[in-house]
Amino acid sequence: MARPVKEKATPMDKMMTLAVVIIILIVAGLAVFATYGKIAANVEEKAIAEETKKIQSGETEPTLRYLASQAGISVDEYLEKYGLSLGGDISKTSTQTELTDMMTVENRYKFIDESNGAEEATDVEKLLTDWGAADYGVTKDTVWGEAQTKIPFKKYVGEDFEEMVEQYKNAGYDLSSITDEMSLKEATDKLEEIINAGPTLDVPTPLPEEEEAEAAPTEAPAEKTAE
Repeated sequence: MARPVKEKATPMDKMMTLAVVIIILIVAGLAVFATYGKIAANVEEKAIAEETKKIQSGETEPTLRYLASQAGISVDEYLEKYGLSLGGDISKTSTQTELTDMMTVENRYKFIDESNGAEEATDVEKLLTDWGAADYGVTKDTVWGEAQTKIPFKKYVGEDFEEMVEQYKNAGYDLSSITDEMSLKEATDKLEEIINAGPTLDVPTPLPEEEEAEAAPTEAPAEKTAE
């Protein structure tokens, strides 16, 4: 019995076979990519959910990933709003403080205004004038982390400094170690240290409301008449 003759594959046959293989690989690749995309999205959602719990409990600061999620935009879009981009010192888990330290003075106040839902933008130029920023080489384009090391704390706080000292004193915290020579960065670090150490001053215990009512005079003192 004669054996069937095996026909040689023509160049066209080889091209068709190659095209079929390529199509199969593309389809398989798309399926893998889609599966990976779903897995990555689930991992990201779980990470944000975990971070949200810690942030809302006060255990940790808001992260870039959380802030972008709250804003309903991508991480890249969020960073672009404030003149930043991923890479270097910035990652999805960078904290709010780390991010604002890398923003310019102008973009930091833009961030604060948007976070607080301010109806009007902060007048950054006026703030800089009030701080005497020009004397310290600080402009609206100076990175905030650098600006903090140059601007004096009392210039930054302004007329509210004495009131702030009194408020902390009433809560038992002694701010006498914060001096005129300190920069904003030095003073805020010192303030954090003071708060973490806990109250050191004796604070009078306020009277209960009922005792305050009993101690208060029931009648206004009689006015003196001229003799």
